[in-house]
Formats: sequence, C-alpha cells, structure tokens
Amino acid sequence: MGVSSEAIEVRDAPIGYDLRQSSPVAPAGYKQSEVGIIPEDWECSRFSEVTNLITCGVAATPLYVPEGKGVPFLSSTNVKNGRINWANYKFIHPALHESESLPVL
Repeated sequence: MGVSSEAIEVRDAPIGYDLRQSSPVAPAGYKQSEVGIIPEDWECSRFSEVTNLITCGVAATPLYVPEGKGVPFLSSTNVKNGRINWANYKFIHPALHESESLPVL
C-alpha cells in the first residue's frame, strides 16, 4: 500500500465542546463512533488502512498552552496498542497550529 496523497480535512470542535466528553449523545453535525464523537461525514479507519508510513513530524517539543487557550495536540504518547488515548493530550498555541511547521493529519 502506498501513502495516500488525498488531503484529510481537520476541523475545530465547536467552542465549548469537550473532545473528551463521554456522553453518548452527539451534538448536531456529529455522530457517536467506536472512537467517540466525530463529525457526521467522517469515517473511522485504522492507520494501516490509510497509510503505511507514519513519521516524526516535529522533532522538538512544542510550547504547550493551557486547555481552552489552544488547539488539541496529540503526540506518540497518545497512541497505545493501536488506539488513541484521549485522556492526557495537550494543547498548542493556535498560531503554531496554523503555521507550516506542523503536519496536519
């Protein structure tokens, strides 16, 4: 399998929406999935179904900001046993998120 060149859209959650929410009720425009609440038009896939190459995108630790003042940021410590651990992710400054220095999945 080759690496897909198809872009994957990343959208911000609505203001005030908690990504770690465990409620089975999804807000309008979202749906419950096996990985939690996701946008209605997204599908869940294993990494191995969409790529055969995952690399280090940032070799340095970014400056983290408090929750609510930044954009959720996942690192390799958030991936365990083939699943994303949403319990302890951190946040980066919105300007860093918007910069060209970080790859967007």
